[in-house]
Amino acid sequence: MAENFEVVKITLELEGDLSEMKFFGDKVCEELGYQPEKFFLHRIILKKYAPESSECSIMIAKLPNRIIY
Repeated sequence: MAENFEVVKITLELEGDLSEMKFFGDKVCEELGYQPEKFFLHRIILKKYAPESSECSIMIAKLPNRIIY
């Protein structure tokens, strides 16, 4: 489906000091958007991190408020 629409990428990062954190990967969410006469795909990329000192407590950026869930 994504290949049929323009893709608008939005990358969200965790706030605060990440110096003691290790980048763990991305979580990608997609939702269909619409402007008059045009559909597009929002590809929201949420950055994931975990503390360098352990392999637990994965932290992920939060999704912004949206009209449709």
